[in-house]
Amino acid sequence: VALMDSTQGEYLARGTTDGAFTLYYDNSAKLATTSTGVTVTGAITSTSLTVDDITINGSTISDAADLSIDVGADLTLDAGGGDIILSDDGTIVGTLSLNNNSGDFYIRSRVSDKDMLFRGNDGGSEITALKLDMSNAGSATFNKDIFIGDGNPIRFGDDQDGRIFYTDGTGLIIENTTSDTDLIFKGNDGGSTITALTIDMSEGGNVNIGNGNLQMGGTNVLNSGLVLY
Repeated sequence: VALMDSTQGEYLARGTTDGAFTLYYDNSAKLATTSTGVTVTGAITSTSLTVDDITINGSTISDAADLSIDVGADLTLDAGGGDIILSDDGTIVGTLSLNNNSGDFYIRSRVSDKDMLFRGNDGGSEITALKLDMSNAGSATFNKDIFIGDGNPIRFGDDQDGRIFYTDGTGLIIENTTSDTDLIFKGNDGGSTITALTIDMSEGGNVNIGNGNLQMGGTNVLNSGLVLY
């Protein structure tokens, strides 16, 4: 069966027994039934579309349960606004952001005082490898060791003038790179903070002991008359 225009020149619709029924636009097939469903040629324009339990409405894709995106190659998320926003029931909890001016990439926890946890699988058990405490200005807690290669210092201070590093052949080095700034060793004596030892860099590295006592084998060496070389 066929439905044609008045001039019999263009198909409007055409159907075959036990076969397809096809709708046409300007004599071009646009929608045809098949043994498994329908075939659409061209774009579908709709205010809302529901497929199984997935609904596409405007710029929102929603599903009442889990939703999987399965692609055979790479998956690209391209956001012109620079933000990929992660929400839970309408509350923004995290954002992956690109600063369009500097080009820097941000990973942000958006809920006040909520930490960032880096987790993984260690021999079948889930562990927290790193915790960044957002209620304490981002203090970092590592679950285990921190490995730093030879000659690469741990740097302290805004000007990176306090350094600790290890070099093969030399050993462990504690260094203060600021001119005439001392190295100070402090501790807790009965609940009070004391300065146990000061190495005076403005005096060629003179050592000042906090209480004036240097014990060796139970003897105060500094008051024993013993001369050290």
